[in-house]
Amino acid sequence: MKELGQLKHFLGLEIDRTQGGIFLHQQKYSRDLLKKFGMLGCKPIAIPIESNAKMCAHEGKDLEDVTMYRQLVGSLIYLTLTRPNLSFLIGVMSHYMHNPKKHHTEVVRRMLRYVKSSIDYGLLYEKGDDCKVVGYCDADYAAGHDTRRSTTGFVFKLGAGAISWTKHVEIHYHFVKKKVLKGEIVLEHVKIEHQIADMFTKGLSVNKVKSFSYQLGMVKIMTADAERRC
Repeated sequence: MKELGQLKHFLGLEIDRTQGGIFLHQQKYSRDLLKKFGMLGCKPIAIPIESNAKMCAHEGKDLEDVTMYRQLVGSLIYLTLTRPNLSFLIGVMSHYMHNPKKHHTEVVRRMLRYVKSSIDYGLLYEKGDDCKVVGYCDADYAAGHDTRRSTTGFVFKLGAGAISWTKHVEIHYHFVKKKVLKGEIVLEHVKIEHQIADMFTKGLSVNKVKSFSYQLGMVKIMTADAERRC
């Protein structure tokens, strides 16, 4: 076997090391994605979707060819490796893969405009940071436009960086309950202005998207390098 040195690239994931930590991003993948779908020169926007926007499965015009929609959503799903702030919307849009409408395509293309505006962002894991695990969980009651089901989201952080943000809360429910009863996990109420899991249940305002993204450990590439050199 040959020693190839420290890992720098892996299947579209880029790993940068500085004196202060490890920075994970997908800048090249994002740029290639925009180029592939003809959005490299698009006008960037500040948020991926308007605050509290609702999606519907049956309204709108059918697409003649659903191939592009499926390819685009699939490509965006892979981007959530370093973009937890996109997970909610991409999860919603993946529900329409079998029968997407024209409006759904417009929404995912809008997401590309947001990717353009945040192309140099990624997740920063700071060296020497407090390694305490902290989790946030939130639910948007009866938020599903088609099903009227509630939307639940959660995120776990190790130090300042997010490490897990799926929706499968049920899988871990009984495990967490036992840990709470043993006193190994402490549950605390979090005010809505500090509830970063809110990002995984609905569209948010510009200020909240920026604030919560930063709290998830998402920073710009140059910012990450500069902060670590200070």
